[in-house]
Amino acid sequence: MTADRPQLVLSGMQPTNTLHLGNYLGALKNWVRMQTEMPCLFCVVDMHALTQESGYAKADDVRRATREVAAAYIAAGVDPKNTPLFAQSMVKEHSDTGLDIQLRGAARLARPHDAVQGEIRQAQGACIRGPLHLPGADGGGYSCL
Repeated sequence: MTADRPQLVLSGMQPTNTLHLGNYLGALKNWVRMQTEMPCLFCVVDMHALTQESGYAKADDVRRATREVAAAYIAAGVDPKNTPLFAQSMVKEHSDTGLDIQLRGAARLARPHDAVQGEIRQAQGACIRGPLHLPGADGGGYSCL
């Protein structure tokens, strides 16, 4: 990280299923800890639920699931008074950046392995927000400029 820009955590989960113990141990528990250590942004990546086979066929289902996942974040200890929570679809730049990547010849990256898709989506977030710390499931993570 550069001295003039502090670290910022950006992380989120898809609302395609009810959150479970793995979500708690792999992400939420770390989010609760990290929000006291550095600035964080947590989101429900609802746009991904529309593109996955496990996604929802109806927009109302995605909206309901998005609210349920956001409520689970708060129930797990994420404090919305200090840590912004948002739905990915509410940030216009997410869809703009995704479209831009595809239009520039990267459409072939739109259907790779899930891990690569995740890295592409995290890169989108970095393009939108600047330097980030992207948490890993083990509580570690990596930073990008």
